[in-house]
Amino acid sequence: MKTIAVRKIAVGLFAAASLVLYSCSNNPQQKKNTGPKPFPKVSVPSYISERRAIYQYLVKNYWNRFLDSSKVFSQDTNLIGGVTKQEFQAAYGEYIRLLTAVPPEVAYQAQKQLITKAQEIKLANPSSTVFTNITGITESILYGVNSEYRNEEHYLPFAQVLAQSPLIDTLTRERYAREAQNCSLNRLGEVATDFSYTTKEGKNSTLHKIKSEYTLIFFSNPGCTACKEIIDALKGSQEILQMENENRLKVLNIYIDEDLGEWYKYMPVYPKEWINAYNADFAIRTHNLYDVRAIPSLYLLDREKKVILKDAPHSVVLGFLEQSYTNGQ
Repeated sequence: MKTIAVRKIAVGLFAAASLVLYSCSNNPQQKKNTGPKPFPKVSVPSYISERRAIYQYLVKNYWNRFLDSSKVFSQDTNLIGGVTKQEFQAAYGEYIRLLTAVPPEVAYQAQKQLITKAQEIKLANPSSTVFTNITGITESILYGVNSEYRNEEHYLPFAQVLAQSPLIDTLTRERYAREAQNCSLNRLGEVATDFSYTTKEGKNSTLHKIKSEYTLIFFSNPGCTACKEIIDALKGSQEILQMENENRLKVLNIYIDEDLGEWYKYMPVYPKEWINAYNADFAIRTHNLYDVRAIPSLYLLDREKKVILKDAPHSVVLGFLEQSYTNGQ
């Protein structure tokens, strides 16, 4: 109840500010200042010098000036919050990269703050395009299955807020609620859900019984072009091959569909050193143990089977493992 009350007060303040600005919009001096503006960059105070502290300050304050409701922006629909679409997209890309450099809890709060502020501005000023553009670009970049920057951990707070947003229709809110629920599966730092598998030789085992410093779950399909690219990339990395030889890394190549005939035919493509297996009871799909939205999908786990990377682009996975090998030498 307290949170709702605070939100109502904030919305009221934004509405009041909007009314004041609108009543003064006939001021010629203000009209001169309503054209395209550069994206307002964050200035880090001089007393903050440590790199991690700088990143955290930037993430926490990145949008403050851009989402300042006391500003008067142009009504030009080609602009977003007063800046060009190209500049907005560039700024958003920089922000996404910063999110990966801060602790998960900091990124979570920053994302929740961003969508909440954008929503408040839309409620106060329905003509604002900031909310719609931030929502659209976030879905595309952080939740799009083909995006190299997809990150369910960073998308989760957006989905949670939008699942209760008064700006969105019921069906769309329900979609966001489902997405939030799926993003909450196997989160970073949590122990990955166990499941059983059967190898091509007929041996039965489970994910949690794999003994290795790292376990890479590779959800794949036979004949999948993107899967073959990942196979070649993993086979082509000397660091990863060495980690496998030293038993520091186990790759569990898991098939979760039904056509075992095609899977067996494709077996010569899979490296013999991998655990090439299928989910015989189909629990991964039927019980939604993992939200495998698209194939391929990669999860990297540590020794205790805690999630390090979740549905991450293969370039990110390779980069992490190769860096781990270098650091462990």
